[in-house]
Amino acid sequence: MRKYVKALVSLLLVAPVALKWEFDRRRLPLQQDHWSLYLKLHVRFFIKLRRFPDIYNCNDYNEKIQWLKLFDQSEQHILLSDKIRMKEFVSSRLGEGFTPKTLYVLDVGDSPPARESLPENFVIKTNHDSGGVFISKGESESEVSKKLLSAQSRLSKPYGVDAGEWCYPLIQPKVFIEEYLDIGEYAPPDYKFHCANGRVAWLHYIYDRHTAAKEMIVLRSGEVTDLSLYPSMERGTRFSRPSNWSELVDVAERISEGFKYLRVDLYNLNGRIYVGELTVYPMGGFYAGEGQSKLSDLLIFDRSTVTDPILSQRMNEIG
Repeated sequence: MRKYVKALVSLLLVAPVALKWEFDRRRLPLQQDHWSLYLKLHVRFFIKLRRFPDIYNCNDYNEKIQWLKLFDQSEQHILLSDKIRMKEFVSSRLGEGFTPKTLYVLDVGDSPPARESLPENFVIKTNHDSGGVFISKGESESEVSKKLLSAQSRLSKPYGVDAGEWCYPLIQPKVFIEEYLDIGEYAPPDYKFHCANGRVAWLHYIYDRHTAAKEMIVLRSGEVTDLSLYPSMERGTRFSRPSNWSELVDVAERISEGFKYLRVDLYNLNGRIYVGELTVYPMGGFYAGEGQSKLSDLLIFDRSTVTDPILSQRMNEIG
């Protein structure tokens, strides 16, 4: 039922979005090839936040992310969003050893590796979406096969289309197996560094994922704020600058150099830094927390330079 309601709402929104499109074309560098993407992100924005984004003024973080979707497209964004290829990018910036080792890559239809060829513990992932992560610790061949089948079933499902995240549908879907990092009994904290123009703007610190996840917004200096991004997540109180804080910041800034915006997700395991993901459009730019409006002041990038939309024909065919 929800699917049909959503489809109906989307249909009803086409006319008002079209009117806004005509208005925005007079003051924004919109091309006809932007239309499909423009429509998708406006519909999703309205469904999520009950309003249309002001892409001209970009008054908050969410609106700046929508601007980036439209006017800051590059082939590198596709590479960064691909969980396999992004490891090559990280190595080119930092050298080897900052990402878990990839053990196997499986295309659609490939047979999985034999259980005896795999280590006792490993992680199965998909490269083109969010949530395609399956941890295997000492499991039998049949248990591993079930997880591999679950991962492979995700390859036929496009991700990011409805949210206007144009780069994800252009990734060639694959399943890959990577080494399992010994993270102890519980999930380690997430260090999600939001970077603008190669400089950390703030850190979204998340911990206690194994129980009730908590979040904190921390400035580049290490100062803790009272802001939040997830209304449903408890606000944390347990952040202290790790001894290698300056190294964490340096890694995030070296990776994000040359990009108007990039979120660099790091793990800090006993002082050793690993890159988990590189995220171009966190939450699709649909954060509901009040913090996203205030954090916008820290997210400063040049909106006077734009790129042409790429692979627009592919996007139209997909969506």
